[in-house]
Formats: sequence, structure tokens, C-alpha cells
Amino acid sequence: MIFSEQLLFSDAQAITASAKSTNVIDMSAVSPLITSRFDMGIGVVIPILIQVVTGFTTSANTLTVSIETDDNEGFASAKTVLGAPAKPASEMTSAGFIFPINYMPRGVNERYMRLDYTVSAALAAGKVTAGIILEMPQGNL
Repeated sequence: MIFSEQLLFSDAQAITASAKSTNVIDMSAVSPLITSRFDMGIGVVIPILIQVVTGFTTSANTLTVSIETDDNEGFASAKTVLGAPAKPASEMTSAGFIFPINYMPRGVNERYMRLDYTVSAALAAGKVTAGIILEMPQGNL
């Protein structure tokens, strides 16, 4: 899968505790219309890939991924737009697991966007790569 550096939330980011994505996407780089409160989730499907690239070794705990937006890069008034259901680490023990958020949801109408990774308890060894992509890999829509 090819990711654009400008549209990357996480690049093999270790997720052992709750954290925000290492990168924030400035949606005005995707579309200048976003500054006028245009909802990026309406219209053409914009794929998002959130994929485990190193499997988790702690099986009893869970990981939840949510999309957040805000009008400022510091996320002082962050809004959660969509959250994937909590997934047990036992389902993510090998690379390749894809979270069930696979498109830009409705409500992404603020300039900045990031991911929020929430764990139920400490996880071990897992890493995630996530970003906005051109199209989903075959068989994952």
C-alpha cells in the first residue's frame, strides 16, 4: 500500500498505551473547501486504512480507534467523529489486521484530523500504520 506523507496519521506507531496518532492531517491539504466547513464525508468515498503492521502479543486487552477533528492543530476542542468497536488484541496477533474504519465518515468538517488509540490496559509489541489512501487493498471494502 502506498501512503502519502501528507496524509499519514501513524507510520508503524507503537501502541502500548492510549495515545493520539503521531501525525495530524491538515485537511486543507486535501481540499481547500474544508476551511468553509465542507463535510469531507459526503460525496465520493475517501478511503482510510488503519492496519496492524506488527502483531500485538497481549491477548486479553482491547484497542479502540476513533477519528477526531478540530478547527485548531492543538485539538483544544476535539470532536470525535467516528469510533471503531473495541477489538481484542487476540484478533491482531499478526500483521495485516485492518480496522473497520475504511472511509472518511460524515462530520469531518473541521480543518485538522487525527486518530485516537484507546487501550483497555497495556498492550505489548503492536504497531499500527494509518492514513488516507487512494483505494483500499483488494477484498477489504
